Amino acid sequence: MILVCSAWEEETKYLDSCQDKFKIIQLDIGYLQAALNLQRFILKDGEVKNGTVWQTSILSGGYSPSIEKIYFIGTAGLISEADINWDMPVFSVNKVSLSLPLSLKKQAYLPKAYPEFILKTSTELNVADCISALEITSSSELSLDMERLVSLENGEDGENAEIRIPLHADDGAVSKPLLENMELYGVAQVAAEFNIPCSAILGVTNRTDASAHKDWISNHKRVSKLLCEYFSDFL
Repeated sequence: MILVCSAWEEETKYLDSCQDKFKIIQLDIGYLQAALNLQRFILKDGEVKNGTVWQTSILSGGYSPSIEKIYFIGTAGLISEADINWDMPVFSVNKVSLSLPLSLKKQAYLPKAYPEFILKTSTELNVADCISALEITSSSELSLDMERLVSLENGEDGENAEIRIPLHADDGAVSKPLLENMELYGVAQVAAEFNIPCSAILGVTNRTDASAHKDWISNHKRVSKLLCEYFSDFL
């Protein structure tokens, strides 16, 4: 089984003609809700059309037949100042991590390190990195700070967070756009827990600035259609 996830129905509604190829589910808003609902789906008992049980309790050691792969489809804000093709703003995600702006500003520290997750990327799309947070960023100043954050490393007491800054493009580094999506981290974490390959395709609807929500509303339908068109052709 190929499982296709989105936060809500609007982002996968244009895949209806392809439902015989995969199972589509909605996970709700936010990475915590997405993780919880994806795990519930994987572990819940159920039957496929031919009557065979395809999911079992975690106590029985797994689920059968297995989920071959998880695809997450969603919209995103563009955190980086990079120029992108707004006519086709669709990206394959390479890496997803948690957004930690307070730690970045030295106003908080982490008692433990949260992992980053590397996803399977498509060779047919431009690649971006992604962060997830409980809130949507609507500040250009905060976005600039977040773009500089690569990872946080903690000392044994959790108080010695070291911020590593990426090289600029003129220093020889390859610059990738940085996107913000609320659900992807939760999806990637659950996929890793169950050892299921995971990919994400995100469409950019806005920059993460003061007009983020207004621009998302204006562009969401068009970008969702682009996402579904690409995904249908890809599969």
